[in-house]
Amino acid sequence: MLRSVSLVSVLLSACASVASAQAIIPAASRVGDIPGFGGNGLQGEIWTSSVSSIAGTRNIMNSAANATFQATNINYLNNGIGTAISDWLGADAASLNGISGTTTIGSLSIRLTGYIAIAKAGTLRFNVESDDGMELKIGGESVTSFDGDRGFGGSPASAEFSEAGLYQIELIYWANGSGSSGLKFSWNAADPGNLDVVPQSSLYSVIPAPSALGVLGLAGLVAARRRRN
Repeated sequence: MLRSVSLVSVLLSACASVASAQAIIPAASRVGDIPGFGGNGLQGEIWTSSVSSIAGTRNIMNSAANATFQATNINYLNNGIGTAISDWLGADAASLNGISGTTTIGSLSIRLTGYIAIAKAGTLRFNVESDDGMELKIGGESVTSFDGDRGFGGSPASAEFSEAGLYQIELIYWANGSGSSGLKFSWNAADPGNLDVVPQSSLYSVIPAPSALGVLGLAGLVAARRRRN
């Protein structure tokens, strides 16, 4: 009996240590300052096939995507496999290019890429809910993943940032052929006590170009130096 209690304690301790683990996002992976305007979402790519693992899905993504779209609200409904992709993407379907919006969701793989704005240093909580598998990377570090098929469920995790700024982000996802499909990306940046869908304003598909004012200012500085010389 004592040995059983001891074993249970060890297992609970192990589970707790896994739950408390968090990704460390190095300052060196920071790509720039947060611009003074909101983002336009992430670049989405779609492959109309999938497998049941992260490695297999990444292998599929070595080929050209079948379609692209702009991901502005990553809260795609947990609908049946026969759902039209335009209904699944909601408002983001307006940017769908490469396949018809009437294409039904069967086996598909999706990659979302771009940059995420981290407003201040510290630890953030993230959650990716999916049906089936997924992996989230920020600054090149794996933050959370589910390497297999499942019903719609979440994979919460934490990430520690030593500096505010823009960081590269990649979220891959697959739906494998039967049942439902869904993808939702949340964090607690707006409210430390709650997880909300990451807003479009915090996501950028490309690094924003310097403003015209900034370019003119740089040109003026160069001209001033030339005059002094």
